[in-house]
Amino acid sequence: MPEVERFILVGFPQTETHCSKLKEFNINFDRVLFLSEEENEEEPGKEVSLRMTEKDEVAYEWAAELEVANAQLNVIKEWLTEDNADRVMELKDCTGSIDEVHFKIRSKLDPFFTRPDDTTDDIRTSADYEEEEIQRMPRCDFGDYCPVTYVDDGFLVKGGSDEDGGEPNELYVNGKRYFFAGTKEMDKFKKNPAKYMIVQQKSTFTPIQAPAPKFMITGNKCAGITTQISMLCDKFKLEPLELMESFNKRQAEQLKARQRKRLLERGFKGIPEQDDPDAEPEVDTEIVEDPEDFDKGEQDIKDLSGVLDCKKGLIIDGNWRPKGEDAEYQLPDLLKNARRMPEIVVILKCKEEVSIKRNLDDCEEELKAEFEQKMKEREENKVKARQQAKEEKL
Repeated sequence: MPEVERFILVGFPQTETHCSKLKEFNINFDRVLFLSEEENEEEPGKEVSLRMTEKDEVAYEWAAELEVANAQLNVIKEWLTEDNADRVMELKDCTGSIDEVHFKIRSKLDPFFTRPDDTTDDIRTSADYEEEEIQRMPRCDFGDYCPVTYVDDGFLVKGGSDEDGGEPNELYVNGKRYFFAGTKEMDKFKKNPAKYMIVQQKSTFTPIQAPAPKFMITGNKCAGITTQISMLCDKFKLEPLELMESFNKRQAEQLKARQRKRLLERGFKGIPEQDDPDAEPEVDTEIVEDPEDFDKGEQDIKDLSGVLDCKKGLIIDGNWRPKGEDAEYQLPDLLKNARRMPEIVVILKCKEEVSIKRNLDDCEEELKAEFEQKMKEREENKVKARQQAKEEKL
């Protein structure tokens, strides 16, 4: 059997046979943790039963499962003998969120583990300090970057102010400075600061690891953007993203979803009779068009956020040339408001004559086919004209 240094067994051992096999190979445990729920005479096993029912969508017999689990625990205690009985630890309070249970387990297993105190009441603003005190404060583990966009979105966004020259979005916790991308992120931090202050405790890596790389390549047409993106994706095993195409596709999908929702909420109604049966049916503007109070700008931000996946590395094709009504879109502002700014933006440029030549090369075959078709039609028209002239003379 190969040497194993560290391992965690989940739900094992369960029987005397399992224990004897472990003993045969001289496998021991530093700790045995038994998870359960506090006894509640009125509603025994309420939270565990609810979790299992939501997970498997079947009835969960708490009493029967607890009896089996206790029997397995007794087998383990007999196997460890009285000398090692202190290795068995029972945690009978597994209620709460995943993070809360995680802290309970860590505290049980590691006597040196401490969780951050609840800092909700210790969050301070610039009004609580003199300017000199603030300047002397060290930055938090995230440096100048917003912890909320890092944890929630996987994007590195520098903290700043909502407007040029406005108040900086900063908070001070336990003597450290935290910077935020906007007031919205600052409010989220205030509600649950522990969520954004325990990132390092969930990983053995220090300092905090940067998220998957996301950078954009843009420039003038025929500057080689698509070619370079393809080469980089092959080399670094990243995924390409045509931003405008993906954005337009998502907007169309979201529009259909909103139309479907409006239709279901209003209910179906009969199609009115029309005087001309061949005419196209009238457009139901109540369903097709968004209401007057619809916030298109906010929807654009949501759509862009949905397009840029935060969990994987991307090379973004930044060719953004909207037409018609969409020409009002300004990509930098949209990226900033959606908190989806890439870490690096590469702008490719080439000389005008090179761009024209590449553009002509790309459409050479198409132009040649169109030219040949035009020449063919021209010859056919000449033949018809001569034939018609002969017939008129006769």
